[in-house]
Amino acid sequence: MLKELFVTLLLPPANLPLFAMIDLIIRRWCRRLGEWMTAISVVLLLLLSMPIIGGTMLVALEQGLPPHKRPATRPAAIVILSADITR
Repeated sequence: MLKELFVTLLLPPANLPLFAMIDLIIRRWCRRLGEWMTAISVVLLLLLSMPIIGGTMLVALEQGLPPHKRPATRPAAIVILSADITR
């Protein structure tokens, strides 16, 4: 569970607010560097949260994939697998 938390915090966009907080700490010692890093983190977070950017990135990933083929026959039944759950 701890490993999953670290992986989540290190991948964008979850890492950008974390970087912005770290940049505010860095700002105490090197003001310009901290301000630039905070600004870049906030701008990247805003850009990555916009649907047009996400859609563009998704289209870039999906290029070159084979088209989705529909099955020749329709499903004849719906099977629901379940088990007895005692609560």
